[in-house]
Order: sequence, then structure tokens, then C-alpha cells
Amino acid sequence: RLRKDTEALQQDLAEEVLGEWAAAMAELERRQAEALADNERRSREGGALERERIASALSELAQREAEIEALLAARDDASDQALAAAAPKAEAAKDAARAAQLLGSAAAGLRRAAGEVQGDEPLTEAEETLRQTQEAVARQARQSGEASEPSASGSPSSDPTAAAAEAQESIEQALESLRTARETPQAGSRAEVAAELEAQAAALEALASAAAEASAQAADEASAALGEAQVPGELTESLAAAAGKGSQAQGTPGEPGEPGASEGAPEVGSEAALEAAIEADRALDAELEQRDFLPAAIAGAQAELAELARDAEAALRRQADQAAAASEGAEGAEELSAAAEAAAEAAAAMERSSEGAQELDQAPGAAERQAGAQAASQGAQAAREALEKALSALGAASSSAAQEAASQAAAEQQQLAEEAQALEQQLADKQAGLDPEAQAAAEAALEKAAEAMQAAAGAMQAGQSGQAASSQREAMDALSEAAREAEAGLRPETPEQEAAAADLAERQKEIEDDLLDLATRLEEEDRDEAAAKVAQAAQAAAEASESLQEGDTQEAQSAEREVEDALDQAREELEAEEERYQELRREEVLIRMTEELATLLESHQAQMAETLEVDAASAGRETLSRALKLRLRRVAREEELLADKAAELGAALSAEGSAIFGSAMGEVERDLRDAALELGAPTDQSRGEGYDPGERTQAYQENAERVLRWLHEALLEEEQRRREEDQGEAGEEAGDEGDEGEDPDQPEPENRLVPSQAELKLLRSMELDVQRSIQQTIDAWPELLELAPEDVNPLILEDLMRLADRHHRVTKLFRELAGRLGVPGFETGDQP
Repeated sequence: RLRKDTEALQQDLAEEVLGEWAAAMAELERRQAEALADNERRSREGGALERERIASALSELAQREAEIEALLAARDDASDQALAAAAPKAEAAKDAARAAQLLGSAAAGLRRAAGEVQGDEPLTEAEETLRQTQEAVARQARQSGEASEPSASGSPSSDPTAAAAEAQESIEQALESLRTARETPQAGSRAEVAAELEAQAAALEALASAAAEASAQAADEASAALGEAQVPGELTESLAAAAGKGSQAQGTPGEPGEPGASEGAPEVGSEAALEAAIEADRALDAELEQRDFLPAAIAGAQAELAELARDAEAALRRQADQAAAASEGAEGAEELSAAAEAAAEAAAAMERSSEGAQELDQAPGAAERQAGAQAASQGAQAAREALEKALSALGAASSSAAQEAASQAAAEQQQLAEEAQALEQQLADKQAGLDPEAQAAAEAALEKAAEAMQAAAGAMQAGQSGQAASSQREAMDALSEAAREAEAGLRPETPEQEAAAADLAERQKEIEDDLLDLATRLEEEDRDEAAAKVAQAAQAAAEASESLQEGDTQEAQSAEREVEDALDQAREELEAEEERYQELRREEVLIRMTEELATLLESHQAQMAETLEVDAASAGRETLSRALKLRLRRVAREEELLADKAAELGAALSAEGSAIFGSAMGEVERDLRDAALELGAPTDQSRGEGYDPGERTQAYQENAERVLRWLHEALLEEEQRRREEDQGEAGEEAGDEGDEGEDPDQPEPENRLVPSQAELKLLRSMELDVQRSIQQTIDAWPELLELAPEDVNPLILEDLMRLADRHHRVTKLFRELAGRLGVPGFETGDQP
């Protein structure tokens, strides 16, 4: 109610402050919507939108043809040959740089070990240094993908495999020398071993320097090969960098015994040289692969573009046919046919270009390749020119009537733009009743709307109906935004309006206080989720009250809607919590009743066994002994107590909404009481002389036992179903966290102790039992079918009446269940 009152105040303010401006805005929005609808209708009827789509497709095809034309013009056989000649040189530069790195690493390790041998460190430290160097060289060889054995013709200065083998052999020799010196120490042996290691290091450094020089030379040769033709400059730069790094990696190895032999030796086989060589080789391979693939790619692209051009041709011919059949005659049809012919020419040229590219890709000889390249290039050029001709013809296809209609629509659209500008000025002239920021925002939105309207008018004049429609939609959005901003900026102006806003704010404050009290109570009851929602509603109410105090009725309405939403969520949470509580209570009741039924069934079965024993003991006797009568009276009392318990359980089941289960317990109660009457001392209600453990009494007991078993099994099944359902829901929550919403095909759970399905199964069992008992009676006394009721034995007639009553109750219960489930013809109350 408060939100509706706030809305009414907002409307009063709008009429007072905005007045004619608001009405003019609504009218402008309506006319802009009509202009958009008219534009879209003309576009559909005149085919303008389809023509614009075709024009866009043709423009894209022409652009792609220009790109293919440029690619074909850029390639030539000379640069391809230069690349092919440079490729092995770049590969050789990479291999030599890798060999230099392997040899340099081994030489550095040998020099470090020699220095350790010359010092006072144990020889085992030098051995460890050599083993680490050995592992490092092996790791570098594995990372580069080299084999462990050199090729027959490989040189350590150019073949990484041979270089790795040479380095490993030198390290093995050095290790053997160290082992010999350590096992047979002699005077001066350390110096001799150090000198031997220095000599081996110098030899490897010489090989590394030669490999670095070979790498630089191969890179220079590759760069020179690329310089003979037009090849991308970055490839030449990469090879030049590799050559420069290789030159820097060269050095003069130290000689054994010289001062600098073991310390400060020149670095050879640098990592930078290897990386530069690898990058140059990779770039060259990529360029070769791209050039090799280019003809096939162009062939495929031209075949694809030819299909698109055929589609454009078909669309243009449909447009030409429609124009020829239109009421204005063949105006525009000739231009459309010309555009279609040009599209067909473009498709044919694309197909020729595709065939030429295939020849360029597959031809074995240079002459054939050159011919293919020329055919591909000429086809691409012809296709581009044909597409441009098609676009020109399509642009001239508009009819004079369509152009006149477009010009008129453009003039009307321009008029709407001028009216939007006038409304902007009217809003700017208002001095009171509007928030300055909102007023400025509304003016900006109107300016945006006017600009979009002018753009739409220009697009219409140019025949671009699709672009015009887009601008018109933008104008409509801007007009709506201007109206919203203006309404949001309304403020109470008169004392009466200010008093009304203050009254609304006070009422909202009272609601806030009530919500805070409710949130506190819910927190005290540990209903945290609902309390959080109510607290959220209270916060929104406070914001609404503050907005009303400031006169911002638009913001107040928004906050009031948040209050309502939060309260709805709180109510839903409380209802869900109540349902969870009821479900837990029903589960507890179900478990308790299942246990009580089991106890009742067990006790009754004990009385049945006692009855059978007494019946067997009394066989052949005319009268029962006192002891047997006492036993029967005790059984009768127990059965009477069990009947009372059955009545109690039946009432509880009925109270839980399970009328069928309650009725079944009523059957159990009646059978137990009848059995108790037959077993006990004679009374006015007894059918015989009492103390009867015979077949009739046992039949009552068996009926009760059978129904008790059905009920107990049904409740056990329901317990098991609920456990499995709970486990399934827990698994889904664990596996699908974050999924929101419910399956719309999932039926609503029944708010009952046992579901209707279980009740229906019990009803079926009860009806089948009635039918079985009737058939047993007919089998025992077939003459009943021929006798009149007054001639039937009273006891048999009484049993038949009991069966009829049971059948009547089952039928009634079935009608009630079918009506509850919505079965047609069984609506509740419609059946007797």
C-alpha cells in the first residue's frame, strides 16, 4: 500500500512539474516507434534489407579478393629459390652452434677440474666436477635431440652428435687419469694430471672455436643467399644476429702451463649464439612452410569465395525477378540483372584463380608454376573488378518510387529530430521541481536521441534502411532514458506535496522498525537465513524512508520494491524451513510407527501361537479344562490390548493424512476385537459359547496378521525410499554446487507421511484379499449361490456382510484417493 501511495505522489509530481513536456515526450516516443515500424515495413516489402545484405556480402568478397591479389603479387620464384638455398645453411649454422655449446661446456668443466687438481682439494672433488660436467653435456645432447653416437662423416666442429661424443671421450680420459693418480699417488702426479686436463680443455676449446666460426660462416652464407632476392627483412636480420653471436663466441684457447690456462679462459659456444641460430633456423622453416602452403590455401579460399559469389548471384536474380513482377514494372530489374551477371563473372574468375593456384602448388616445372601463378593472379584481379561492377549496378537498382519514399521518410525523421531538440530546450528552461543532476542527464539523453534521429535521416536518404533502423532504435532508447531521468529527478514543490512525502517517510520508518523487531526475533530462534532476508528488507526500508525525506519518490519506489522482494524471499525461506521441519517430524513419526507396528505384529503373532497350542491341546475334548480357559482368557485380554493399540495407531495415521493406512488399521482393530470375543468368556456380544480357539477365531487373527504385515512392509519401504532420496540429494548437492533452479518435470513432493503410491498398493492388496475371501467362501459352500438370504447360516451370512463392508470401504477409499490425485470422474465430493 505504501508503494502504491508513493507511486500516486510520483504521478502528482509529474503532472505538476513536467505537465505538457511529459505528454509531448510520450507522443514523440510513439511517433518514433511508428517511424521505425514504417521503415522496417518498407524495407521488407521493397527488398531493401535483402539488397543491403547482398551489398555487404559483395563488399566483403571484394575485400578478400584484393587481399588474395596482393598475396599473389608479393610472391615470386626467385625469393622461393633463395629461401630454399638458405635453408640448409641455416640448419648448418644451428648444428655448428650446438656443437660449439657442447664442446665449450665440456672444456669449461675440464678447466675447473684442472684448477681443483692444482690446489689442495682432494682429487675426489675434481672427479665430482667432471661427473657433473659429463651429466650436463649428456643433458644438453638429449635436449637437442641428438643421438649418443656420432655419424660416420660427422665432424665435432659441425655435427652436434660428434661433438657430444668427443666431449664425453675427453671427460672419460680425464676421469681415468684422476683415478690413476688417486690410486697410485706419486710425487708430482697432481701437476701432471692438471696439465693433462688443461691440454684436453684446450683441445675442446679449439674445436668449439672452430664450430662457432663454422656457425657464423653458415649464417653469413644463408644471409647472403637471402639478399639475392626479395625476402622478408626479419629473416635476414635473424641470420645476421646468429652470425654476429657466433663470431662473438669464438676465442683463442689457452695453452697448458700458461698463466691464464686454467683461469679466465675465453668463453666459447655461448648460449646466446645457439639461441640466435635456433631462432633464425626456426624463422626460415616457418617462412618456407608458409610459402609452400600459400598456393593450396589460395586455391581453397578462391573455391570457397566462388561459392559465396554464386550465392550472391542467386540472391540478385531473385531480387531482379521480384522487381520485374512488382507493380512499378521492371524499374530496377535491369540493374539487378546486371549485378547478377557481374557476380557470375566474379565466381567464374575465382574458379580460374583457384585452378591457377592449384597448378602453382602441384606443377613440377618452373614454367608451369609461372603459368599457374599468372592465371591465379589474373583471376583474382578479374574477380575483384567484377565484384566492384556488381556493387555499382546494385547501387543503381533502387526505384524512383522507393527513393521518393525514402526521401519523405528521411524528412519526417529529421522533423522528429528537431522536435527532440525543442523538448531538450523546454526541459532546460524549467527552473524548479527537478533535481539538477537528473535534469542534466535527461537533457543529455534528449541530445543523444536527436543525434541518432539525424543519423537515421541521413541513412534513409542514402538508401541504407538497415543502418537507419539501428539509429532509430538507438533514438528510442535515448528517449526512454530521458523520460526516466526526468521522472527520477522530480521533487516535491508545494507544501502539500512535501507534507505527503514526509507522511510516507514516517510510515516507511514504522515498517523499518517492525522489520528490525522481526529480524531480532528470528535471530533469537536461530532462523538465520530468514533473519538475514528481513534485515535486508529493513535496510531497503531505511533507504526508502531516506529517499522520501529527500523528496526522491522515484528512488523511494525502487527501494520499496526491494523491501517487498526481500520480504517475499523471507517468507519463502520460512515456508521452506517449516516444510523441512515438517519433513523431519514426519520421518520421526514414520520411524516410531514402524517400530510400534513391528512390536504390535510380534505380540499378535505370539498370541496366535498361543491360540494354536490351546486349539491343539483341546482337540477331542467336549469341554476345556480350567487351565486352558485361563490361557484363552489371557490371550483374549492381550488381543483386546492390541486392538486398543491398533485403534491408537489408526487414529495417528489418519491424522497424518494417511486415511487408507488408518482404515487398514481399523480392519486390524476389528479383527483383533472379534478374536478376543471368541477367545474370552461368553458375553452378550459373543457369537457362541466363548473360549473358542477354532478356525473362526484363527481366521480373525490371520486377517489381522496379514494386514499388519502389509502395513509394516509398506512403512519399511517408505523409510528405505526416504533414505535413498536423501542420499541422492546429498550427492547431487556435492557434485552440482552452484546449479540453481529445479527440474520442471520433477513432481512436487507430497506433504504426507506416506505417498499416494504406497496407499494405492495397500488398497490393491486389501481388495484382492476381499476377492480371495469371497472365492474361498464360495468354494467351501457352493450352494450359497442358489440359496435365499434367509436360508443361509447366520454365521456365514455375517461373514459375507463383513466382506461386503470391507469391499465398500475399499471402494470409498479408492474414490477419495482418485479424487485427490485429480483422476477425471473421481473429483472429491462428486461420487456417492
